[in-house]
Amino acid sequence: MENLKVIEVVTGTSKMSPTELVTAALLVKTTGDPIAVAPPVTDLILHGAANTLQTLYNGSLASPPTVLKKAVTTQFNIVKTMYNKNAGYMKGVANDAAIAAGDVSAGTVVVIRCGFKLKHSKTPSSKGFKATSTTVNQVDVTTKAVGIDAIYIREYGITLTKDVPPTTFAELLISKRTGVSITNLKSGTILAIREASILPIPHKKTSAITTATARTASTTAATKGQKVVFSDGATSHYNYGNWIYVVVK
Repeated sequence: MENLKVIEVVTGTSKMSPTELVTAALLVKTTGDPIAVAPPVTDLILHGAANTLQTLYNGSLASPPTVLKKAVTTQFNIVKTMYNKNAGYMKGVANDAAIAAGDVSAGTVVVIRCGFKLKHSKTPSSKGFKATSTTVNQVDVTTKAVGIDAIYIREYGITLTKDVPPTTFAELLISKRTGVSITNLKSGTILAIREASILPIPHKKTSAITTATARTASTTAATKGQKVVFSDGATSHYNYGNWIYVVVK
């Protein structure tokens, strides 16, 4: 599991306003979660402290003020400490889940489900493979050519958040073109897409052909009669690159 990306949880509460911190704290929901079963601070206590902060902050804005700013600052620090404790706990839980499943999405799902935010560190990209959305309800996909007469296979689906691969997929997009457009998408949704490419069988006699992406290549058997051999039960016959994400305009 050494290649799994480390999941980071947002803890930048010091830069939040009291209202922003209250909102972040009230969004936390670990009660009843099957994985995040022992947070340092329970939802009940965290939510109660957040509501107290909101009440004090409202009082400090009254005219004349009914609450001193010092009281607001003290309560802000209490809520901040509670929130950050739980965020640190959530990071450990999420990474444990990712390692156990061998899939980073298994951990990021826990973070989102419990109301925390992911810190989007720089993620690996598929070299030469891009997706943009500059036209309403449309995503344009382009890739760097890998060879003459290569075939490009794109797999895509809608996801709720970036860095979390989709669980359901549309029909594979198969084309010899390095660029394709996907239309009729819903504005504001997040589309996840990845790509594999296949190089043609050489005309000369050979015992193997190469299926490739712009990053890596794998070998697939071929018969002397130039017929490709597919192995039943294989996890995938295509060597996909990383998922990339784009918000539909």
